Amino acid sequence: METLFGLIVLLSLTLLLTGLISPRTSMFWAPQLATRWTSTLLYSALAMGAFLIFGLLVEVNNLRRESAQLASPSHGAAVEPFFSSSNQQDTLNLHTAD
Repeated sequence: METLFGLIVLLSLTLLLTGLISPRTSMFWAPQLATRWTSTLLYSALAMGAFLIFGLLVEVNNLRRESAQLASPSHGAAVEPFFSSSNQQDTLNLHTAD
């Protein structure tokens, strides 16, 4: 869903800029309403609305991800020791060889 609203934002911003230059081109679906004011109002409202929904969806997904991590039995990845048993043995042999 985030991708869809991201694409809507990009498309509406593109049509907004196109409408400032040529309103008939940006409002191809309603040429009788093709004025700079109408095009700017429509596409800026669409861009702002899609941007707000995009931001809300991202925030909701982040909250869901955080709550899922907190609900899991382990709160993070397993931590491996710095030295494994074979590395410790090699280290001990190196120190005792002197």
